[in-house]
Amino acid sequence: MKWVVLCFRDRFSKMQLMRFWSLLITFFFFLEVSGTRPVAINGVLDLRDYNLNEDKPILLKGEWEFHWNELKEPGSFVNGVSGIPIINVPTAWTNKVLPDGTQLPGTGFATYRLRVLLAKK
Repeated sequence: MKWVVLCFRDRFSKMQLMRFWSLLITFFFFLEVSGTRPVAINGVLDLRDYNLNEDKPILLKGEWEFHWNELKEPGSFVNGVSGIPIINVPTAWTNKVLPDGTQLPGTGFATYRLRVLLAKK
């Protein structure tokens, strides 16, 4: 493996290698951007205009509702309530500060909630 790397390095100048890597990184960036997937915003993932049969798999990332020190049942949520803390997923809650000023410790429990909107058939 070392010989292959040395051989590759000897054949191309540093400038050519830098151009190659820049183009490769740019290619993968635009590849990901061109296949834009929906992202959760303010606790809602809107999939009404997304074709679940033909488009890429959904990543459940973005802004989720976050209920610290609460283990909620699905039926206990009240829609339309403002002031519910939002946390970005995926991320750790350690050292996050909630809107009420509470700094979250490394241990504890919480309920995450994401509402998913689907097209009616």
